[in-house]
Amino acid sequence: MLEKRRGEILLIGKMELFSKDEICAFIASKGLTISQNYNSSTVAVVEGRGLKMFEELLSEEAYSDGVVHYRLEELEQIISARLKPDEVLMALKLGKDKERLLRLLSNEYIDDEFFLRLLSLYEWEGAELMDSEQDRRVLISLMQRFLKLSVYEQDALHSPSTLLRLIRTTKSSKLLEAILELPPFEFRVGRGKRITISQAIAMRPILNSQTVKKLLKYRDESIDLILASNPSLTSEFQNYLWKQRGEEVALALALNSSLNEELFDILLLKNGEILETLLSYQPIDRVRFKKIIKCIGKDSEYISYIGKNTLLTQELIYELLNIPDYTLKENLARNETISSDILNIFFEKEEFHLALAQNRAIDDTLAKSLFDRQNPNILEALSANPSTPKDLLQNLYNLGEFRYYQGLASNPSTPMPLLHQLKTDHRLWLILQKNENFVKEANREMGMR
Repeated sequence: MLEKRRGEILLIGKMELFSKDEICAFIASKGLTISQNYNSSTVAVVEGRGLKMFEELLSEEAYSDGVVHYRLEELEQIISARLKPDEVLMALKLGKDKERLLRLLSNEYIDDEFFLRLLSLYEWEGAELMDSEQDRRVLISLMQRFLKLSVYEQDALHSPSTLLRLIRTTKSSKLLEAILELPPFEFRVGRGKRITISQAIAMRPILNSQTVKKLLKYRDESIDLILASNPSLTSEFQNYLWKQRGEEVALALALNSSLNEELFDILLLKNGEILETLLSYQPIDRVRFKKIIKCIGKDSEYISYIGKNTLLTQELIYELLNIPDYTLKENLARNETISSDILNIFFEKEEFHLALAQNRAIDDTLAKSLFDRQNPNILEALSANPSTPKDLLQNLYNLGEFRYYQGLASNPSTPMPLLHQLKTDHRLWLILQKNENFVKEANREMGMR
């Protein structure tokens, strides 16, 4: 940008990302000097933000003389690219230059890793999140960097709920670790329900070991329960929670799809809700199934819960078809991870038709076959099933039955023209308000985003 020029640089306007001294030092390293006045030695003009009247006049005079102009942003980007993170961090630690740290945290040109290292040096002022203006500035810089917001969403940066959105959507475990250091805050997530920053982070299935260790140091039962069900929790941490909390975390561990084999065997000896949950949520192959049968037997009332499990191997599913347990098979017929081949096997028996009609995994052919049965209960299930083909949804509407209208009103796959016709019935308003596609279309029509 300035390498081939020799002379003075006219620097005007406000500097935000770097101080004047920092900019002068960089320009000096190129064999140039900074000037506040325009003269015959001026070889370039660098324009910052918010020019004053006399600065605008200087800029116009230089432009009319053919002097090249640069935006300060171009220079800031070049300086940012040449920063050495380790040296900058060391200087900040030794010099305790808070203003420089704040400028760097607002610098969009540095990479995310450097930003997070800088953030670790920032000392939050408020006892709670958003307590101070300075904290809010840093928080906004954080959210601007890691959330891709549309033009219409910029106001959301001033809302703490946007931080919760970032926690729930980020794919960076290092970012979650950094956010954990923020001042405490409780988000409202429903009527009378609140969730803390640490609880929200504990729910994410991308936690690194450092974040888990920090969360465990809280010694908070609610956080430990959330962690126990988190599939990113390593076997070592699972054993630690079991040793520390025992039965308190048994149900949460049963929900953890990454549960280690040792704890699986221990929980298999339980009964009631713990065993029901274990069989419903744990990955089960033929090896684990043999353990289950050996422990509780094929005739156990708990066997049927395996049919609800979405983590069964295909090989095991075929084996389950040979077990004479009606509830097990009904659950399998309703299981959305079951292949079309097996669903068609269930179709051969009328007793499973209703369960199939409720299954979102059915294909168009199977849906049509179920529709042709003209069973009112099956038709009602099809009306609410998002996998029901649109032509069948139209046919269900044409039947004129209110029970089918209710299903159609709740179905996100119902064509919009049908939903508009359904909204004329005030009895369906509450149902329509829960239909995401209908609400989205209604907001679009009103100009909302």
